[in-house]
Amino acid sequence: MKHWQLYIKRKELGKSQGDIAKMLGISTGRYQLKETLQAEFTLAECHKLAKYFDTTLDELFPSDAISEAG
Repeated sequence: MKHWQLYIKRKELGKSQGDIAKMLGISTGRYQLKETLQAEFTLAECHKLAKYFDTTLDELFPSDAISEAG
């Protein structure tokens, strides 16, 4: 599973996982774990991502995706 909205937004901008990891100040490997629901984003990271992608937290992290991460 993935955070699909995050994945789609990243691809739309032509950004790599490494690009987003750098923006967040984390390693690419750590970002990969978070995007694939194997680790959780911090609230601060969620806010940075929403601002970066010019969207809302609700749009970027729909409640069904949060439930799946569980």
